[in-house]
Amino acid sequence: MNLLFGLFRFLSWGNIISLSLLAVFVLMSTLLSPSIPALMMLMMYATAIFHNYYCLRLQRTLNHPGAPLPEGFPKQMIILSVLAFLYAMYFMSVLIQMNRLTPAELEKMWPIGDVPKDSGYTKETLISTMMRMINILFGIHAAAIAINCVLSSFFLNKWKKDREEAEKNEKFFDV
Repeated sequence: MNLLFGLFRFLSWGNIISLSLLAVFVLMSTLLSPSIPALMMLMMYATAIFHNYYCLRLQRTLNHPGAPLPEGFPKQMIILSVLAFLYAMYFMSVLIQMNRLTPAELEKMWPIGDVPKDSGYTKETLISTMMRMINILFGIHAAAIAINCVLSSFFLNKWKKDREEAEKNEKFFDV
């Protein structure tokens, strides 16, 4: 249980940091050239950030059972978990679509320019290296969000069960 809880904490903080950095980059690009898809991405980042913030609140309550949570917290946590999981699946689908592109289409997306012949690299190797790095980094990012959503559901159920047991114990001793 401690390993899962430690992973849950690590993923929550890591996701907040990575999502915040991505949101700053998208916000800067939106300021330069406003677009609806960029604003949609910012909203998706916001829901994932709020989900991870709620995960931190849940972790605090699990560590210190006396810490209160709002009454509507479980419903809000479930909704945010679903939205964050949809964000992770959307991210994975974008990665899959990018992997289906041909090297010529990728070169149109990322104009590299002329590569010096004495460097030993070609445009194709640079593009394939960039795609490999994007796959690794964004794949890890999407997997971290999805795993955190699953862990938050697990720990939310644990919190609900602990709360119900505590209420049963209080009613048992009320004579």
